[in-house]
Amino acid sequence: MRAIFRAIGDNDPEALELNAHALKGSCTVIGALGMKDIAYKLEKIGQSSHLDEVPGVLNRLEDEFALVKEELEKKTGKNKFPLPLLVFILSSPQFISLPAPI
Repeated sequence: MRAIFRAIGDNDPEALELNAHALKGSCTVIGALGMKDIAYKLEKIGQSSHLDEVPGVLNRLEDEFALVKEELEKKTGKNKFPLPLLVFILSSPQFISLPAPI
């Protein structure tokens, strides 16, 4: 998600599209389908270069991330889920290029 914030701060629609696409895939992998849908909207905003649409969608992304984090903590126990791993997954486009676990 940091890369998405950076792309927005740099006013770089191509980077927004790329990083939102990566986030969308990561969200799909962990089952965060609400976040996936929001990432898809950000990806489309990057494609269209209409960055003026970003603030509302970005707020929704942050809210949804908080819900995903809370839900994972409920299901796994606050200290049992490796939250740094979730943050890595959701902020690292490189994750998409890793082979899927078998």
